[in-house]
Amino acid sequence: MNNIASSNNLSQIELEIKEFLSVPLKLKILRECLLYLFFKMTNNTADITVEKSTIHSTDGTSKTVYTVTVYKQKDVA
Repeated sequence: MNNIASSNNLSQIELEIKEFLSVPLKLKILRECLLYLFFKMTNNTADITVEKSTIHSTDGTSKTVYTVTVYKQKDVA
């Protein structure tokens, strides 16, 4: 019985560690995306589009989602 309790505690600890580590990674990715957009915007904003949409879930909550698309500029020779 002691081994089962120990195993359950370890699983819970592993889940908490994974959850803790996933948030900073998401923030780092978001930061990198924003930095990229700011650099693109200093040169030209014609190739950036932003779309806003709302997603509704079955439990009655909703989230606003922004989709940013950056188009690669084609070189004209």
